[in-house]
Amino acid sequence: MFFMSFLYDKIHRMNIRLSVIVPIYNVELYLSKCLDSLVNQTTSLFEIILVDDGSTDKSSAIAKNYAEQFRNITYLRKSNGGLSDARNYGIDHSTGEFLAFIDSDDYVESTMFEKMLYKQQASNADIVACDMVYIYEDGRQDIAIAGDFDCVDIKSNLDYLGINNSACNKIFRRELFISQRFPVGKSYEDLFIVPILLYRANCVARVNEPLYYYVQRKGSIVHNNNMKMFHIYEAIDNVKDVLEIEVEDKKKFDVLIKRLLIKHGLFLTTLRIKNNGDQQNRIEYFSLNMNELTKRYEKWFSDPSIKEYPAKTQIIFILLKLKMYAIVGRLLKKE
Repeated sequence: MFFMSFLYDKIHRMNIRLSVIVPIYNVELYLSKCLDSLVNQTTSLFEIILVDDGSTDKSSAIAKNYAEQFRNITYLRKSNGGLSDARNYGIDHSTGEFLAFIDSDDYVESTMFEKMLYKQQASNADIVACDMVYIYEDGRQDIAIAGDFDCVDIKSNLDYLGINNSACNKIFRRELFISQRFPVGKSYEDLFIVPILLYRANCVARVNEPLYYYVQRKGSIVHNNNMKMFHIYEAIDNVKDVLEIEVEDKKKFDVLIKRLLIKHGLFLTTLRIKNNGDQQNRIEYFSLNMNELTKRYEKWFSDPSIKEYPAKTQIIFILLKLKMYAIVGRLLKKE
């Protein structure tokens, strides 16, 4: 019996194409749904690495229970170091040719890995992306398209560097992580490195289906309002510092970095600030954000991409430029 079990594990590991890394920290209400969606996949060519990042709730017991039931699950526990640290730990303990990163409060379609591995094999891509479904607490759903492409070499098509930068809706060839890791202690860890990985990939392919369900909850890291929201600028700085050495078309790259600053710094950070319940804090955050943006892009208001935003959003941008932060806060709170 022991020999048969050993043989099964040996054969299974020889056939692993994908390592699915799931960082876990105090998500007892969501974890079972996430893991159910993983163990019920329509392919068996993958392993699941559960990285318990020092959970203090029932998440540890839930994760251990799944690991006991399913041969392709490995449970690891480490002291709390944050999402990036847990992902990096998972990378170091994985064996697959490709890597996937699933957040433990999200879930996926049962066909996700089969379809993404099939697309990878058909295109020989280093990265495969799929569309995402945003699930809100009030029941609303939005679909986020991974991009308008089938298989693209971003070195030759630099415009695609700005596609959806989430790590969760993609599989990555392991070799891309030889010189890259997620930044420990930083928010917006995906933006720190995903554009770099996209640029270095020989081909980025897309499955034209929403296979990943991204649960939007107010208690998650991305929805917490504190000074870590300004890590977004460090992430863009990192992309600029790393890739400006590698990119040949410097002028085009400069335009793309500025578009990232408009999208993530001006637009998305403004929306995050609006959720802060204290008016004085909102005013302070708006001021700090505009300082960070202006340091990197003094003439941001002249950027052509501003015109791509809805008229109401453009009015918000005007008010921010005029430093009328109290009015911006009131307008956004009415939405």
